[in-house]
Amino acid sequence: MNRILYGLLTIALIVSSTLSCSDKSITDPSAIALNDSTTDASLVASAAISLSRDTINVGDTTQATATLRDWRNRQLFQRITWGSSDSSIATISSSGLVTGVAPGTVTISATRGSRSASTTLTVVALSTTSVPVASVSVALAASSLAIGQTTQATATTRDAGNNVLTGRTVVWTSSNASIATVSASGVVTAVAAGVAQIMASSEGQTGQAALTVTAAPPVPVASVTVSPSSSSILTGATVQLAAVTKDANGNVLTGRAISWSSANGAVATVSSTGRVTGVGAGTTAVTATSEGVSGTASITVSAAPPPPPPPTGEPRPGTGSTIVFQDDFESYDGTCLSMDLSGPWSTSSGTCDSNPNGVISSPNGTGYAGDVNGVGGRSARWIWPISTTEQFYPLEAAIGGQTGATEYYTYWYKAPNFIYRAAYPRVGKKMFILFVGDGSVGRVTINPSAFSIQPSNAAKVDSEFDHWPAGITNEDAFLTWLTDGRWHRYTIMRKPETRDGAGDGALMMWVDGYLVIDRQNFGTYAARTSSILLAGTFNGGSSVVQTEYYDQVVVWR
Repeated sequence: MNRILYGLLTIALIVSSTLSCSDKSITDPSAIALNDSTTDASLVASAAISLSRDTINVGDTTQATATLRDWRNRQLFQRITWGSSDSSIATISSSGLVTGVAPGTVTISATRGSRSASTTLTVVALSTTSVPVASVSVALAASSLAIGQTTQATATTRDAGNNVLTGRTVVWTSSNASIATVSASGVVTAVAAGVAQIMASSEGQTGQAALTVTAAPPVPVASVTVSPSSSSILTGATVQLAAVTKDANGNVLTGRAISWSSANGAVATVSSTGRVTGVGAGTTAVTATSEGVSGTASITVSAAPPPPPPPTGEPRPGTGSTIVFQDDFESYDGTCLSMDLSGPWSTSSGTCDSNPNGVISSPNGTGYAGDVNGVGGRSARWIWPISTTEQFYPLEAAIGGQTGATEYYTYWYKAPNFIYRAAYPRVGKKMFILFVGDGSVGRVTINPSAFSIQPSNAAKVDSEFDHWPAGITNEDAFLTWLTDGRWHRYTIMRKPETRDGAGDGALMMWVDGYLVIDRQNFGTYAARTSSILLAGTFNGGSSVVQTEYYDQVVVWR
């Protein structure tokens, strides 16, 4: 009996001991640690897993949690084995901390014995829009430009960790738009010389880069053309040359420095402004050079003809003569040429100005100026510019002649480089004698080698000279003689008719004392002289700049 009771007691103790141990492993987590490998995994009936976040950015983390339960659905606390289906997308530590590595989808698993659970984790690229811009830097493809050139500006946005942020809105501005402008896409255009800051702004942050703008280099001279390309002058005479500079495309370049030189100074010299002076007989080249490029003109100089023989006589004012008008151009009041006896000249085409050289200017640049190279001092000078049209810029002086009175007109004239042989009408008129009254209105026009009378009530009379000075046989020779650079004296006599059509008038003219016009019993009309005009017009324009001078104008009766 006792033996039987002892056996029952032993069994009960064993059972009791087993049940106590089993109860404690289920209900008391502290009894078996999670890393206790001796714990029987067969007690696990189910496993579950969860993530604190199932979507994370690259570089972010999330905590994985596993729950184990026995057959009675009681929670077990046992060691878990963690796993990631693709560690290139996400990794997991022994404590279940998951770290995103690269964008993608991965399975995170928890295993204990034969029981496991899994869940899906999505890893996405870092969301740049959620990270604020901390700095902006600007780079220029070229930090120095010439005016008119362009360059590309680039802006880089970064976060506080100096990571590049993309897709951010950038606004471009220039600190000085008068020096450089910048477009919305960052294209920078140089406008004027100077330094400007090219700035980029994004989310309240600004960066900038300095741009230096330099003046564009001048277009180089590719050709120099000298006009006229050839000229013939007498010793002592001058001719004005002009040089035109052009680029490689044939565009005229202005403001370029030009130097002049003569290949033979014994034949001709040239000034810094291109005026050539004949020195001795021969031919030489005159060169204009600009920026290493040259153009030339051929200059032929001929010996000046000998002066004409002594004058054969001409009328001069003397005892009993009345000086009606006189000007030697010596008197000048600083605002306009003035007369010695009868008041100032007038001009309908030009205006008097305050030029200290006595220039009377005109609309197209033609002008009259007091010049110191006169017969006895100062003289009046005309400068005719290059032109293809007729030019009319006279000086006029009122005479107030007497009806029926014979009057004389004398003046000195010099034309060192005047060209008369242009297309018809080809000549410059040297003097007009205007008459009015007694039924007649008209003029006598004295040309270099011809004359005309043109009243309003009769046909115009044109005629060449009746005679030539000694040694001169034709008009061309006379014009060459007239433009030899020396002063020549013209004297004109007009005797009006007693009445229009009476045929008892006379017109005579002397050049350097030689009688060249001799018209007696001639229709000069009865009107009195009202005024005279000097250098009335230059017909047909001029291919070069030309100069002529007047001095010692006298009218008497």
